[in-house]
Parts: sequence; C-alpha cells; structure tokens
Amino acid sequence: MAEEFKASLTNSADRAAEAALDGRYEDQAREAEFGLQTLRSMQKINGESEEVYKTREQAFLTTVHSTAVNGLLAKGDINAASTYFDDNADMISPGGAGRLMAGLKPLEDEAAALAFVHAVESGE
Repeated sequence: MAEEFKASLTNSADRAAEAALDGRYEDQAREAEFGLQTLRSMQKINGESEEVYKTREQAFLTTVHSTAVNGLLAKGDINAASTYFDDNADMISPGGAGRLMAGLKPLEDEAAALAFVHAVESGE
C-alpha cells in the first residue's frame, strides 16, 4: 500500500511541475491538490499525526515547486524561474528555498551583467 501512495505522490508532483512549466497553473493546482489529498489519505489510513502530515505536505510542495524552478532553468528562462520562485517561495521548505536561491543568484547576476554589456554595446 505504501508503494502505491508513493507512486501516486511522485506522479502528482511530476504532473504539477510539468503543468507549471507549460503555464497551465490551474492544472498544476489540481495535480498538487490531488497529491495533498493522497497525503491526507495516507495520514488517515496510517493513523498519523497532523505534524507528520504537515511535514509530508511541505516535502511534497517543495518537490513540486523546486522541480518547476529547475525545469524553467533547464529551459534557459532565468527570469521565469526567478519569478516563479518568488511567487511560490512560501510553499518551499527553508532548506529547499536556500538551495534554489543559491542556484538562482549567480544566474540572475550573470543575466544582469550580460544585459548591461548589451545595453552599453548597443548604446541604450
């Protein structure tokens, strides 16, 4: 039973992140909600505390949003990744947010430097 729940959560997280990459935010919310419902079912079946649920909820949402940010970075869209992170940082664990910020900051700095050089070269 636990493996079925785990597979369901993984699928929901993957589909939610994929929807975010495509800008289908309603689909993303629906997939994330399905994952949260799966977590709630696990909690009830296993007789787990609300604290256990909250821990798993944060891990699930961190996975969804971290995967989306990294996917946007892989597409080369630093601005979209940064904006997505800013919009969803409150749903990412502190550790996950720190790792994403550490990856985003150098890319944002590099993009700003390149934009400045381009502006100077083009006389803007």
